[in-house]
Amino acid sequence: MKKIYLLIIVSFILNACSSNKKINATTNASTENQLDVKSSDEQKLFLDAIKAYTLGDIPLAVSKLNECVRNNPNNDAAYYQLSKIYIETQKYEPALLFAKNAAKLDKQNKWYSVQLAEALAFNNKLPDAAAVYEDLISKYPEEEDYYLTAAYLFQKGGKNDEALRLFNKLEQKKGVSEELCLQKQQVFLRMGKVDLAAAELEKLISLNPTEVRYYGMLAELYESNNKPEKSMETYERLMKVSPGDGRGYVSMTQFYLRKKDYPHFYETLTKCIESNDLPADVKIGMLGLLIQQAVIDSSKLNDAYTLSNLLVAKNSKDARSYAIRGDIYAQQRNTNKAIADYKQSLQIETKEFGVWQQLFFMLSDAKQFDSLEFYSNKAIQLFPEQALCYYFNGFANSQLKIYDKAIKTLKRGIPISGDNSALQAQFYSSLGDIYHTTKRHNASDSAYDKALELKPDDAFVMNNYAYYLSVRNTKLDKAELLSKKSNIIQQRNASFQDTYGWILFQQKNYFEAKTWLEKAYYNGAEKNPTILEHLGDVYFFLKDITKAVDFWKLAKQYGATGKIDKKIADSQYYEETIEE
Repeated sequence: MKKIYLLIIVSFILNACSSNKKINATTNASTENQLDVKSSDEQKLFLDAIKAYTLGDIPLAVSKLNECVRNNPNNDAAYYQLSKIYIETQKYEPALLFAKNAAKLDKQNKWYSVQLAEALAFNNKLPDAAAVYEDLISKYPEEEDYYLTAAYLFQKGGKNDEALRLFNKLEQKKGVSEELCLQKQQVFLRMGKVDLAAAELEKLISLNPTEVRYYGMLAELYESNNKPEKSMETYERLMKVSPGDGRGYVSMTQFYLRKKDYPHFYETLTKCIESNDLPADVKIGMLGLLIQQAVIDSSKLNDAYTLSNLLVAKNSKDARSYAIRGDIYAQQRNTNKAIADYKQSLQIETKEFGVWQQLFFMLSDAKQFDSLEFYSNKAIQLFPEQALCYYFNGFANSQLKIYDKAIKTLKRGIPISGDNSALQAQFYSSLGDIYHTTKRHNASDSAYDKALELKPDDAFVMNNYAYYLSVRNTKLDKAELLSKKSNIIQQRNASFQDTYGWILFQQKNYFEAKTWLEKAYYNGAEKNPTILEHLGDVYFFLKDITKAVDFWKLAKQYGATGKIDKKIADSQYYEETIEE
């Protein structure tokens, strides 16, 4: 197979050579453009060079090609190939030298001229490169690429008028075309001639007056050059020419968004969603523009909701329609409706992991742990490399008190989370919670330590770890440091304040404990049974039995269990028993 490929390469290179010359009879006699080789040895040397080049041995190829030109200074093919190699290896000065030699030896070979122009361009001799292409145009006036390349070189060299001259020359030959008009438009814009740039787009509109895209381009040109009135006029023309065209409404919606004209933005966006000729993904993208605004300005959420209903009605078989409405419900904190839409989306299409992820969060918020366990388990089958599936499945099982399964799933998820240290910390934190609940306290401490090693400033992990140490009345110095830091990171958190107060209580620092527990109480925890019971406990040790019993009664009223009844009945503190 390699030999066949080599013959193709050699044939191509030989065809780039002079049309007046002939090679020895050992080559393909049917080739029109052939190389004049003085001997079979020279021919073999050249072919060996091409073989080395084809196989990637550039130094050997260059060595043999240089030997070719030493043996025969008129070997134009060797000069040509050397120039190509030096351009490929970014050695532009020798590339130009050899290109000049090849072109000088055969002035009629267009490939040599193209190579010369390329070498001149790489040596930043742009006018000279353009001149070579102009010479090629005079010889080959039907080659459109020569006009375009010469014009490009003139533009790069800052000669925009020369570029326009060539574009106009080509336009006279082939007529008005989108490619040429857009090229000329860009040149006029660089020259600051906005009206002439617009005229090129008007030519395209005249050529195809129902092409919505041209109106959009013209309107955007006017807008970007501070001509909003002309931009609006263009959109109005578009609506007259193609009323109801969805693409026109897309352009107008984007225009009004940029102008911060919300009423018109919403009006044209509605027409986009209503359109029968726009695909669902375009409508979803356009609705996303409104959702982005609603994230900042919640007053726009109702508008987003209205249009999401319209989107679902017009695209009821598209999973993304339900997903985007679910996102809006989620922003509105309408958790149950968000869950319903995410489930409907997944009934239609299961491949979009982002929808699964949103469903997990909503089910968790709604405390629908049976459903969370079901869907996260299903997602594990579909996305076995997504660690979040394992996290939520472990969390759901822990809430359902299926602790062994929760531990097993969380352990499976840790290695899958890869370099995501924050997610790994969540896995270990959850394991710490479960181990504490199941009274495996050494394992719990180790899991929390690992979580904090991965995410040292996680205030919630610090608080949980510190609290569980405090209720076990162990490692209280460590617990105090953790809790104190968590309260610095996240201030005015009643749960964190309660933890710190309870640690102080366990350290028998009852006066300071009372201060922190009252902070928690007055910071929104008036109905929290744990904090109320803790306040009762601290008042007991401060010898205020009446207040202690009052707080215990409030704690019972709001759901406290355990020894609360005995405390109230006996007006006596009883410590909860924690098994190590």
